[in-house]
Amino acid sequence: MSSTTENARIADYLFVGTYGHVVAVDKRDGKILWKTSLPFTGYKVVSILFEDGRLFCASGGRVFALDPRNSAILWSNGLSRMGSGVVFLSTVSSNNTEIVLSLLEQIRTDNHRHRTANSSATSSR
Repeated sequence: MSSTTENARIADYLFVGTYGHVVAVDKRDGKILWKTSLPFTGYKVVSILFEDGRLFCASGGRVFALDPRNSAILWSNGLSRMGSGVVFLSTVSSNNTEIVLSLLEQIRTDNHRHRTANSSATSSR
């Protein structure tokens, strides 16, 4: 299959991340094409970015590069010595060529989640 045909096929995919998994869904009919687990994450939030023919995913303080055609993990990085927490992926620049990783400290997200839960419980009384 030519790379042009392959790119056109991948353009019909919708990539969804949740609970430490990534799922490829066909945009045309909603059919699940593949599903893969991101090892060692055990985390609900999965940040996803498609760039240069690869699917970059972040979850549980780790970053993964996946082959979008078949979900194969090409590489992963635990971001050692950078703390632990939530990793967010985004692109910057006008031609989407620069990938940025943001590492949010887990303690801050846990505190925010706790405060939000407490304020919801208080306001419902």
